[in-house]
Amino acid sequence: MSSVLKLAFLTFLLVALSGCATAPSTGGRAGILPDIELLEAQLQKGISTEADVEQLLGKPIGEGGALSGLEPDRPRALWVYGEGGWSLIGLEGTTGRIHVDQQLLMVFFVDGRFDGYWWNSHGGPVKVRVNGE
Repeated sequence: MSSVLKLAFLTFLLVALSGCATAPSTGGRAGILPDIELLEAQLQKGISTEADVEQLLGKPIGEGGALSGLEPDRPRALWVYGEGGWSLIGLEGTTGRIHVDQQLLMVFFVDGRFDGYWWNSHGGPVKVRVNGE
């Protein structure tokens, strides 16, 4: 996984789980994932603009850039959309298990035009420690 993807995932996970540190909770959700079918049906590679994407999908939760190993001289701007959540599976002392799910959508642009997208979905149990113990 590239460092950009790792940073996007970790940032999203920290935002989604930030409520854990302030108050007891059994779960939570954050973000909204746009309808991918709309993206496929209404955006055209090389023709649709950043304004078209924002009108269709809304404002992204993050922006950045990406380079492809196949085209290292063709940098792409990227917008990140995502949603995710967590729920408590069990807690024993300072160790707990939570179920985390997240979905990320990255939309790529070249010279301000839509150049494609990458979508990822993940979910599963995670072991956590409370209060850093």
